[in-house]
Amino acid sequence: MAPRSGNFVNLRLRGASLNRDAIGARVTVRAGKQTWVDEVRSGGSFYSQHSLVLHFGLGELSKVDEVEVRWPTRGTVEKWKAIAAGPDVVVLKEGSAPR
Repeated sequence: MAPRSGNFVNLRLRGASLNRDAIGARVTVRAGKQTWVDEVRSGGSFYSQHSLVLHFGLGELSKVDEVEVRWPTRGTVEKWKAIAAGPDVVVLKEGSAPR
């Protein structure tokens, strides 16, 4: 088994009402001088399913500066700041971002 190197953050989105799995949500992660973009997708192929958890490799960075989520149902945008890297899945709920 190869040794683990680098940090990462795993994000799970929860919609507020319809579309509780946040299928179609667009997530932008900013850390240091890097920016990553991903979307929550469903489906796959026969007997398969994409993971609903988004994984972002951060390399040597220990935290995410900002996560921006564009929710698909209402088109609203929310931002979370300073999310620590680590193996735990961070759950972001629609309507719960700090103001």
